[in-house]
Amino acid sequence: MSDPIACPTAETGSEALRARRIETVLLLFVGYAGYYFCRTFFASIKPLLIDQYHTIGVNKETLGLISTVGTLTYAAGKVGNSIVCDYVGGRRMFLLGMVGAVATTLAFGASAGVAWFLICWALNRLVQSAGWGGLVKIASNWFAYTQYGTVMAILCLTFVLGDASSKLLYGWMLHRGATWQSVCLAGSGTLAVIAAFVAWRLKDGPRDVGLPEPPASPIQVYDDAPGEEPDASLWGLVGPFLRSPSFLLVLILSFGLTIVRDAFGEWLPLYLTEAAGLSPGHASMWATLFPIFGAVSILAVGWCSDRLLSRRRGGLIATLVTLAAAALAALSHVGAGSNPLLPVALSALVALLTIGPYSLLGGAIALDLGGRRGSATASGLVDGVGYVGGIVSGLGIGSVAQRLGWGAAFYLLAGIAAVTALAAMAYWRRYEPRHRSGESAP
Repeated sequence: MSDPIACPTAETGSEALRARRIETVLLLFVGYAGYYFCRTFFASIKPLLIDQYHTIGVNKETLGLISTVGTLTYAAGKVGNSIVCDYVGGRRMFLLGMVGAVATTLAFGASAGVAWFLICWALNRLVQSAGWGGLVKIASNWFAYTQYGTVMAILCLTFVLGDASSKLLYGWMLHRGATWQSVCLAGSGTLAVIAAFVAWRLKDGPRDVGLPEPPASPIQVYDDAPGEEPDASLWGLVGPFLRSPSFLLVLILSFGLTIVRDAFGEWLPLYLTEAAGLSPGHASMWATLFPIFGAVSILAVGWCSDRLLSRRRGGLIATLVTLAAAALAALSHVGAGSNPLLPVALSALVALLTIGPYSLLGGAIALDLGGRRGSATASGLVDGVGYVGGIVSGLGIGSVAQRLGWGAAFYLLAGIAAVTALAAMAYWRRYEPRHRSGESAP
């Protein structure tokens, strides 16, 4: 079977372009997965921070506040940095995010106290927000619109496999008695090595190496012919997205699904420590099942929506998220005396039902609607609105868990998932029937 990314056709051009595309996917994959070594350390070390600093007020609620501030800066950066990316280029933003993540992770490891933790984490999230927009922009330059689904399914695996590999490393380190400062040092060192290699080989697009550029998406939100450069006017770049009803529904979906995704990313190791009675090291390692099952979900959902459902994605998202709401409601009934494998299994099930739908939003759909001109902006708006929803995962879930217990926190997540499923149903009923009849996105 031929490789849709590598196979030299009229769209892929020459053997040189074929080789460069393979290299670009590998560099983006390793590079964005590397970002997670300077991101997941905070979730993994939370039990140690509470144990060491509880006398000065570090608990689930204060750590939730830190997470919330970080989510706010990440959301703002997602929008701002992605718009800038459509003007200055994907490679520059992708590398800038890496360098900033290394520096702020080192600073976090040298800090002590709530105020410094908050400042360092907020800056970490701000600079890391440049990464995904840069990745999407580079992908839109290198690949034809007929390849967006395949390419983005592969690249979306980075945020689950990067999550899993970093948490496995940190779980192993903590199990062997490493300090939380050592975890920060390991994360920054890993990303620094990756960043150096990516800077050496990564190019913005085929034009940089004298190769032809592929055709852009024909269903992007811009009314005029697809352009190679972003509109000189800021409103000309952003406005078409805000006037598109289908894109606004995508924003609602991103809001709800990011809440669920971030809740597990931020709180799963601590939840497994408290509710399942696992050690911090074992909790971090078992938490890797969430991104692993998320990777399975990405591949399965992408394949089903393209091959079995002819890109009719809304109904699939609605069905899966409805089932996820039921699994979250079941988690709310898990007590301290339950078998530790039960919350682990239910968490993995939530990943299987939510991460695939989540990956469609800021990946292939952003490329479809943004084209080469506004691909980074589209992904930034989708993810930025989503991470505003991530506030609930930080301060909201942390506060509910601290005051009312984990059961109430999962009831809240179940309700959010149910509302998100209704939005997906609206997307399916109001947008996809028109799409099936051959009309472009409104």
